[in-house]
Amino acid sequence: NSVGPAVKNLHKRLKHRGHSSTTRVTVPFNAAILQSSYPPSAGAFNETIWHDIEPIAEILEETGAPFVINIYPYITAYQNQGISTEYAIFAKNPNDCSTYDNGLCYWNLFDAQYDSVRHALDKKGYSSVEIAIGEVGWPSAGDSQGLAGIYNAKTFVNNMIEHATSGDGTPYAPGIKIKMWLFELYDEDQKGTGAGQFEVHWGIFAMGATAAVTPKIKYDVDLFDASDTHNCTTYEAGSGGGGDGSSAFSLDWSTLAIVIGPLLAVVVAAAVLMRRRRSTEQDLMWTRGAKHVDAEDVAYTRLDVGGELKGWT
Repeated sequence: NSVGPAVKNLHKRLKHRGHSSTTRVTVPFNAAILQSSYPPSAGAFNETIWHDIEPIAEILEETGAPFVINIYPYITAYQNQGISTEYAIFAKNPNDCSTYDNGLCYWNLFDAQYDSVRHALDKKGYSSVEIAIGEVGWPSAGDSQGLAGIYNAKTFVNNMIEHATSGDGTPYAPGIKIKMWLFELYDEDQKGTGAGQFEVHWGIFAMGATAAVTPKIKYDVDLFDASDTHNCTTYEAGSGGGGDGSSAFSLDWSTLAIVIGPLLAVVVAAAVLMRRRRSTEQDLMWTRGAKHVDAEDVAYTRLDVGGELKGWT
C-alpha cells in the first residue's frame, strides 16, 4: 500500500520547507475499518487491513497529526432500526443511559462510535494519537423510515456542534473538545444514490434549480463555540448565509490537516480503486472566523479508497 509512504513523504517535504509545525498530513478513514464497534470497549480494527493502517498511525504519532475518521450516526441508525432516533440525534437526557459499558453511561450514539475508535487505537498502542472527525452530518430527506428530515437534521447538527465544542468529551475520553468537519455545506444533486436517496440531501444548503439560483439554507445552524465569544456565526433559514457574511468555519483547530489531493492521487492511483465524487458545486472547507470564503478559493479533491482520502490544497 502506497498511502503510508505518501503521507511520510509529504510530511518530509513540509518539514524541508519549514511548515511541519503548522501544517500536518493525515488520511481520513471510513468507519468500516473497524472490525467491531459495539459495545465501545470492544472497538477493534479489522486485522485484515491493519497492515495498511499501521504505517499511517505511526507517522501520525510521530508528527502529532490526528487520526481522522468519518462517523455517521444516521447511517448506523438507518441500518439498525432498533436504535432510537432520540439516541442518534442527541435528543435524550444525558442522565438517561441507552448503553452501559464498563460502568460508563452512553446517552448518545456519536459518543459510543467515537469511543469505539478510541478503544481500537488504544489497543494498538496509539493512545497518544488524537482523533478528529472528518465527516459527520444528517440528511434532510430521502428515506422511508422518517429518520432523514429537516427536524432531525437541524436537531442533530446543532446538538453535534454544541457537544463538540462543550469540552465535555465522551464517557471514555472526557474533558476534550471534539474536532470535526460537518458534512456538508451543499446538497450534491449528482451524487450516487445506491445507498439511498438520502445521499443527495446531506447539505445545510439546498441546491438551486440552476447555477444562477442562489442555494437556500434549509434550517437554522448556530456555529457557536461557547468558549469563544469573538468568532461565531449563525446561519438562519430564509437567509443566504451568516449574519456577518461568513461562509466558513472549523472548530478550534489551528493546525490544518491536509492530504495534498493532486499529488496523492498520482501516488496511490496504481494501488487503490478510486471513485471521484461528482457535484455541480464545489465543496467548501469551512474556516470559522473567515469573513467570506468562496468555493473557488478552495481546491478540493476526494478519493474513495475503501476508507476515504480527502485532499485540500
